[in-house]
Amino acid sequence: MLHIILTILKIIGILLAVILALVLLCICFVLFVPVRYRIDGQKDENQIFIRAQVDWLFRLFRIKAQYPEPGQITVKIFCFTLYDSKKEPKPKKERKKKIKKKIKKNQAEKGSRRAEKGTETEGQKELKKGKEAERQKETEEQKETEEQKETRKEKMSEKQMSAKETGQKENPKIETAGETDERDNNKESRLQKFLSAIKEIIAKILRTLKNIKYTIRRLCDKIKEIRQNINYYTEVFKEEETKKAFALCKEQLWKIWKNIRPSKCIAKLKLGTGEPDATGYILAIHGMLYPLLGNNVIIEPDFENQVLEGTFFIKGRVTAFVLLRAAIKIYFDKNIRYFLKRFKREEIKHVRE
Repeated sequence: MLHIILTILKIIGILLAVILALVLLCICFVLFVPVRYRIDGQKDENQIFIRAQVDWLFRLFRIKAQYPEPGQITVKIFCFTLYDSKKEPKPKKERKKKIKKKIKKNQAEKGSRRAEKGTETEGQKELKKGKEAERQKETEEQKETEEQKETRKEKMSEKQMSAKETGQKENPKIETAGETDERDNNKESRLQKFLSAIKEIIAKILRTLKNIKYTIRRLCDKIKEIRQNINYYTEVFKEEETKKAFALCKEQLWKIWKNIRPSKCIAKLKLGTGEPDATGYILAIHGMLYPLLGNNVIIEPDFENQVLEGTFFIKGRVTAFVLLRAAIKIYFDKNIRYFLKRFKREEIKHVRE
């Protein structure tokens, strides 16, 4: 019994060891096998042609892309194409049958709905006719009531006018006294309005003066805060920890650039801006960069015409291990963490305290 258990455990251990070995191999392939890229292109008077290719793991995994439109993108593993932008996916027979069934169902439902709508429209027309007749009756009743009201108003106005005329003839002295009182009241109301308007104007002036004071104070406070921040950040950038952090970032970025930059960069261009002065300046810049570029970039100038033609070829590789190592060093560095803590305003208060 023990012998069987031990053999089973032995087989399980061997399987686990094999799985771990495969996982480690995959990790090593991902980290240490470089991804190779290649870009070449050509520009004529009429069109531009660009072609790009990415290979990994001894060209077992490949991605290709082409321009101009419509272009093409293909993804391949070994000899199998996983994706091709030009090929359209072919629908299966089952899908076609399902689509046909759905179309038939939709057509039958639409026909039933149309029949229901046709039956409903006749009843709706009868209802609409009844509603229109009721509305006409209501409008006629409203017109009759309005005419009665107007006649009543006219009778009342005539009675009031006759009563006023009789009153004016009987007591003319009372109306003159009332007119004088109304004039006095109007004068007092005008004075009150004038005084209230002056008070409002004075209050607005005082408010504006107060707002000006507050704005000046705020500006002064902001200027003080800006000065304090400038002094604080100058002190932070002068510290040794920040200098070490920047030096490490510079070093790692240079290593990343060495890993990413193209190993080959060849270009043959025919260039002309239409102005001899501008083309001369470009050639002068090319001459200054000749120690770096060498014979990889060749420019044929055209001092008369405006031209940009030529071919280019770029080739390089990228290793994931270099990128991962640089990211780990930057992330776990104490000086960078200290600089970030000092740079954040929330944690500056804790540092000051």
